[in-house]
Amino acid sequence: MYSIYWIRYNNHTDILSEGYVGVSTNTHERWMTHKRGNGNPIVCNAIKKGAVMEVIQTNLTKEEVCDKERILRPTENIGWNLAPGGGVPPSQKSTKKPGIPRTKEQKEHHSRVMKGRTSPHKGKKGHSKGCGTKECEFRGLTFKSRTEAAEFFDVTVSAVTMYNKRREQNKPIRTTSNRWIKNGN
Repeated sequence: MYSIYWIRYNNHTDILSEGYVGVSTNTHERWMTHKRGNGNPIVCNAIKKGAVMEVIQTNLTKEEVCDKERILRPTENIGWNLAPGGGVPPSQKSTKKPGIPRTKEQKEHHSRVMKGRTSPHKGKKGHSKGCGTKECEFRGLTFKSRTEAAEFFDVTVSAVTMYNKRREQNKPIRTTSNRWIKNGN
């Protein structure tokens, strides 16, 4: 089932012209996606400045929610929405055009040419080894990935990465209170 939501500042009163209207099957996860900055940068910046999410209606079918969003955002650039409602968000539209499939002969030729060569990804972390996800420690806790640690502490993935790099290099780590601590304390 789908929900329709409105991200807005507290002083916004007109859902037809202010803020951001969106749809989701999981509003909490969608909020976190907006908060991390994946997608519309206007919404991410508004959240950083205090915008809140209000769930307008829940338990809707895909058709119902698309119809409602189309009514609230009939054209592009209304409020913080970049695209008209009721369709696929711009961030989810594929920019890749399907290529011409290679023939069997082309595949065999490529295979012969590449035989014996070392992969350019050999020895690099994150390639074909779980897509770069590995256990990570952050602030004394162990997580399955840096993304999981970042979401748990509501920080960026790059903050988790820098924390671990500094810890590995035995350099002081800056805390949220802007104090430096020695590694291991």
